[in-house]
Amino acid sequence: MSEPPSSLKGLVQEAAKRLSESAAQQMRNVRFEPTVNFDFAKHIKPIDQQRADSVFEEIRDQLQSLEKALQPDQELFIYYAAGFEVIRVVKIIRAGWHLLALEGCDEKQNSTVVLCHINSLHLTFKVLKKDPNQKRTPIGFHG
Repeated sequence: MSEPPSSLKGLVQEAAKRLSESAAQQMRNVRFEPTVNFDFAKHIKPIDQQRADSVFEEIRDQLQSLEKALQPDQELFIYYAAGFEVIRVVKIIRAGWHLLALEGCDEKQNSTVVLCHINSLHLTFKVLKKDPNQKRTPIGFHG
């Protein structure tokens, strides 16, 4: 191939320069406007809340696992020690991302509710024998 005449080469270079400047000008005039309005702050949880969610899910999973493994002559009991009182828990309610309400009764069968921060929660799970014909007391779990 032979070299193009210098005048043709100059024309091509001039055209390429104008095209480049024109493209650059068009890019400067382009404005990006997102078509989706997504509020990330509503969907990203603080690390403390993520940890609390994890603890709450672990308690629920442990409860379900133990209940599934019960024999007909067994019943699951959950106890929470509040100072000198021991409460048999029959319902666990998530009152906030960091707070649980434990409903149950004390040793004198008084109705009791304890509010407990999820970081200081200590539950005792016990599997005890019962009459196979007697109905189990269900343990509620609401989150």
